[in-house]
Amino acid sequence: MKLPSRRRTPRTLFGKLVRAWPTIRLAIRLTRLIYRVRRTAQVMLFTLAAVAVARILSRRRRRDRGTEPVSTYAPPPVASTAPRPVQPVNSEAPTQTERTLHAEK
Repeated sequence: MKLPSRRRTPRTLFGKLVRAWPTIRLAIRLTRLIYRVRRTAQVMLFTLAAVAVARILSRRRRRDRGTEPVSTYAPPPVASTAPRPVQPVNSEAPTQTERTLHAEK
């Protein structure tokens, strides 16, 4: 035999709202969660699209420049064909500056 519930069903609007308040709070929290998840998904898709476009453009720029290597190295040293500097005939001889200084004294 089924017994009647001990709690009375609320008859007024205020009583019905008070009784349904936990359900209303849960619905509000779920709605906020859905909006947050939707916004996060939109941001992620936009970021993914932006990264894809940036990669495509950077690859296209690299192809336009040609097949240059990424890092450049110094060319190998080339043997010099220039003659060696000639030693002065008399290393003890005064230079032009020394002669000028001596003339001023």
